[in-house]
Amino acid sequence: MVDNNIYGKLAKRFSAEGSQSFVKILEAMFTPEEAKLALELPATAGQLAGKLDMDENILHARLEGMVKRGLILWGKEGYVTHKNITSFHHAALGLVPQDIRVKIYPLWKGFFYADWRRILVANWEERLKTRGYPSHKVVPARKALE
Repeated sequence: MVDNNIYGKLAKRFSAEGSQSFVKILEAMFTPEEAKLALELPATAGQLAGKLDMDENILHARLEGMVKRGLILWGKEGYVTHKNITSFHHAALGLVPQDIRVKIYPLWKGFFYADWRRILVANWEERLKTRGYPSHKVVPARKALE
């Protein structure tokens, strides 16, 4: 049986705690083993191999496969998860294999209408509170001002 708590913990990393529609996306895109690995990041393959008592070469190949599918990133600290849902969406959605797009795309659409809009606004409001200025500006087209 799949431990759904793994996907809930991973959803929390993306500021989507409690979003069942996002958990469904994670379940469709990550195997349980990949989700567990993602929860251990940031780390290098060597660090993870020592911590998880796994062969470093096998682990490196798994992590590289996850990078190629846009599930995680390679950065200065080694392998890292995406910082937010938008980054994950933009990186992973274009790399979804053709055979599972029929399943994945409707899940993202459902997530957008169910939860993503609320999460985006909540994150913008939080940034405004902590920074004291908005994170986005609307710049009208020059012709619109004439």
